[in-house]
Amino acid sequence: MADRHFGSASGLTGGAAGNLDAISYAALSNDDIIFTTDSGVLYIHIYNSASSAAESSPDVIAPDDIGAGDGRHILLAMYMSNAGAVMNVDFDADTILAAESDNTPVALTVAAQRIVGRKTGGHIAALTAAEILAILGVEAGADVTDTTNVNAAGAVMESDFDAGTFLYAINDDTPVVKTRAEIMALLSGQAAAAFSMNSKKITSLADPVDDQDGTTKAWVLANAGAGIALLKKTAAYTVQSGDLAGLTIISNEGATGDIVITLPALTDADRVMFLVTEPYYIRVNTDGSEVFSYGGDDGAAGGYIRSNEVGVSWTITAVGKWYIGPLTGTLLFDE
Repeated sequence: MADRHFGSASGLTGGAAGNLDAISYAALSNDDIIFTTDSGVLYIHIYNSASSAAESSPDVIAPDDIGAGDGRHILLAMYMSNAGAVMNVDFDADTILAAESDNTPVALTVAAQRIVGRKTGGHIAALTAAEILAILGVEAGADVTDTTNVNAAGAVMESDFDAGTFLYAINDDTPVVKTRAEIMALLSGQAAAAFSMNSKKITSLADPVDDQDGTTKAWVLANAGAGIALLKKTAAYTVQSGDLAGLTIISNEGATGDIVITLPALTDADRVMFLVTEPYYIRVNTDGSEVFSYGGDDGAAGGYIRSNEVGVSWTITAVGKWYIGPLTGTLLFDE
């Protein structure tokens, strides 16, 4: 058995004197062991004179002068030294490695209830809760469900609302709780354009006081003066001469179908107003000899007018013929 030789090198590759690949193959024997230190790492290679493996440092290294011949240094083991390597022994219980300057990490103990971080002007440290809150700008003991703190931060919480209330801001960024009555009072007089009720009623009005106050049908009928009569008809009806003592208003309130109203022979100054309150036709017939006139056009003798549009109203006045006007809505005239 040939003797095994041991040697050393100060680098792996590059061909410089002292490097592993600079050792001539002529000076090597099979199974020679070479110890090499390179960048703080200890490498142990065994020389295999029959190997032609592709060179791949540090696992396989060929002597520079071997050319295409056989012979390779085969890596057996490598060991890290303390020159820049991180070892298990560098860590104690509950520690991390942190460096305050380049290439000099040291163990940092992280005690219970601490968070690793870095304050302005400081180094990496295990920060206390107070230090973390100071970084976040949050007061000690702050509660994300605390209304005072949340409101102070500009947020709105459910607890800001009582039943039937709104948040209303008179000034920027300062909403306050208002009741429905307070909101209506704030909105009063603020309309900047005509307001449509979309064909819906306004109910429960108080009796009017000022000239421009809205009012109800009941108030008008009760206060518009003597001689106004309201007749609610749900079936065919012939107007009696006694109905025309003043202004008579005839509606179809309560009707469940079309109704026909027949006028008596006219007497000048007679007036009748018709109001459609149910979605059925009110048809008004003359007594057979008079005509209706609207906008300068006369209808045929014995003609009629009618409408079934809820809310439509018209007045007829006798002056030798029945004049139609004023009129709101659509009226069919001797169709």
